[in-house]
Amino acid sequence: MAEYFLGLDIGSVSIKLALLEGDTLTAKAYLKNQGLIPTIQQGLKQIPQVKIRGVGVTGSGKEFVSSLVGGDYVDSEVISHMVATLREYPDARTIMDVGGGR
Repeated sequence: MAEYFLGLDIGSVSIKLALLEGDTLTAKAYLKNQGLIPTIQQGLKQIPQVKIRGVGVTGSGKEFVSSLVGGDYVDSEVISHMVATLREYPDARTIMDVGGGR
């Protein structure tokens, strides 16, 4: 039986969702943030309805959203960027994050 994991990146400008089956990206959604709850609800409608084993949340609204969705893992976007970059580019020495906050 497949194990699915959901990742949410809660930004001030946009909200991103990624559904993973193991290490494979199976679905994703990118939405303009028009309010946390309605935007997340809209994003969840864009991914397949499967049993999700775990939820990770990052971004500026991570604590609040994690409490809403029952997040299993919450971390800063800086740590998330570092882990993902070093996984894909192990020799990287610089990571730049240009956020949309005003």
